[in-house]
Amino acid sequence: MSLIMIGVFSDNPIGIKGAIFLAVSHGLIISMMFIISGILQEKTGSNNLNELGGLASKMPYFALFFMISILATLGVPGFSNFIGELLIFLGAYFTYAFTLVAIGAILITTNYYLYATKSVLFSKLNKNFSSITDINIADKLQLAFISALILLIGILPSIILRGVSI
Repeated sequence: MSLIMIGVFSDNPIGIKGAIFLAVSHGLIISMMFIISGILQEKTGSNNLNELGGLASKMPYFALFFMISILATLGVPGFSNFIGELLIFLGAYFTYAFTLVAIGAILITTNYYLYATKSVLFSKLNKNFSSITDINIADKLQLAFISALILLIGILPSIILRGVSI
């Protein structure tokens, strides 16, 4: 959200378009993350990173959608956040020197998300979850739909940017 504020206050059409784009992208990605968090709570009874572990081996579809949400949040090219962040940084580059502080915050956030991914998906399987099952078809469909939207606007940003006139 701080990047959106940087884009809005950049007083530059490119930065403002980036802020609008990132707000749409953030809405999709955070919705996906809330669904994933709810599934995790329902299946394991916990959202504590220290209690979870090794779920990728027991829940491959869950792991796939978890990774898509993490990669999208981190702004990997091809996902929707990348376009918004790029436009914001291009728009704010000449306006604000504190853009470098935002980049530092992104690095800290990246570290946290990678730690969470390792803890939830790829560490040693918690023995309490040996009989856990993967997500159901309804969850797969809703997560696949949101994932498709995130990838679609990441690959074809004109879908959103065409309607934004500043």
